Amino acid sequence: GRQVLLSGWNKSNNGTPWTPWMDVYDISSRSIVKHLDGLYLFPTRRMDGEVILVSSNAVDENLSYMATVEPDTWAITGEWKETANVSWLISP
Repeated sequence: GRQVLLSGWNKSNNGTPWTPWMDVYDISSRSIVKHLDGLYLFPTRRMDGEVILVSSNAVDENLSYMATVEPDTWAITGEWKETANVSWLISP
């Protein structure tokens, strides 16, 4: 409740698809506290109930990039590329 995720897309200059970015806006300080390139984050829960952020985006027409991010530190805890169009199944 103290941070808001702001997202957008940067247009590539070399013909590749647009790339996502994410800013973490802190409500109390009214400032951006973290900028993340290449991630489009969604909050969800791990199987043990802990909150985690997940990202999935197309790098090109034949490659997807997926990542998991720890919400307290903003560290990428897992990342991989898949030669298919893949995404997360996120429970409500």
